[in-house]
Amino acid sequence: MSTAEQQAVQAGAVLAQLEEHYARYPEEYARQAAQGGVGRNFARMFRRWLSYNDQAAEPLHTAFLEGTAALTGELAGLLAELEPVDPLTSRELAMRGVALLLTPKPKGSMSECEWYMTAAEYHCAVLLPYLSREDLEYWRSEMLRRTPRRMMFPKQLELLEQAEKLLKEK
Repeated sequence: MSTAEQQAVQAGAVLAQLEEHYARYPEEYARQAAQGGVGRNFARMFRRWLSYNDQAAEPLHTAFLEGTAALTGELAGLLAELEPVDPLTSRELAMRGVALLLTPKPKGSMSECEWYMTAAEYHCAVLLPYLSREDLEYWRSEMLRRTPRRMMFPKQLELLEQAEKLLKEK
């Protein structure tokens, strides 16, 4: 197996871990919510007020965000090595990662889980440089279609601005 093939396999394995991480999170959230372990009940809010530590109050969400950051960072590092030798595979893997993180969320009332998945979207920023100009244009217009610029959260605006900056460079 060539070095490029090994790099592609490694990057694909990390992407598969990210996909599994994303699939497990809502399942675990639903399981814990059914058991009364997450969500907004009086006891949890009271503990949060006393501890002043949001991460201690909701470790499931913290673990999800930290895991997403670690896996996207690892994937980006592998794509940086892969891109010079196999730009097409690098682009395809980056596109799958960005598509996963930018999966549309429901309009209207969202669960706490869906809000954290929205917050995790920003972690795809490290994957944007590996997209083609056409892919960047697609995701830029998709982000604007879903949420007008004036309604975006600060991290969504940062992601959009990064895509626009990369479009100018390509």
